[in-house]
Amino acid sequence: MRYVLVITLVAVLAPAAAAQDKKLDKADADRLAKLIEQLGSKKFQERQAATKAIAEFGQPALEMLQKAAKKTDDLETGRRLGLLIWKLRAPARAEQAKQIAKLILKLNSDRFEDREAATKELVTVGQPALSQLYEATLAPDVELVRRAQSIIDKIARD
Repeated sequence: MRYVLVITLVAVLAPAAAAQDKKLDKADADRLAKLIEQLGSKKFQERQAATKAIAEFGQPALEMLQKAAKKTDDLETGRRLGLLIWKLRAPARAEQAKQIAKLILKLNSDRFEDREAATKELVTVGQPALSQLYEATLAPDVELVRRAQSIIDKIARD
């Protein structure tokens, strides 16, 4: 049973890991550069088509998109690049949200050391943890609310 699970996980996760490590070849990089230029087109349909085509490149395009976003002066291009970058980073944000949720649960631990460690980590995470910390302030548990509010206050001071 364990072997089946391991084989299944490898079969599912290996292609995803390979896709993340994939680099753009010269032809793809050139095509991507042209598509980035089209994001500022005067024609809406060209901008939409370019946005869709860029999204299909996936994670390997992220670095090039970030560089283009820093260089552009065009508002429309900047907005579209921002959207694409945001979508490509979504898996990392989802993973971070899971980590934050685990840390917030540790704020209610019976062990002082666990609560302190979770508090320190959440303060270190900072701004990305705020929305989940604000949600925690709505919990029925008074101690969790107090701890979450304390962390929010520490993040706000920094």
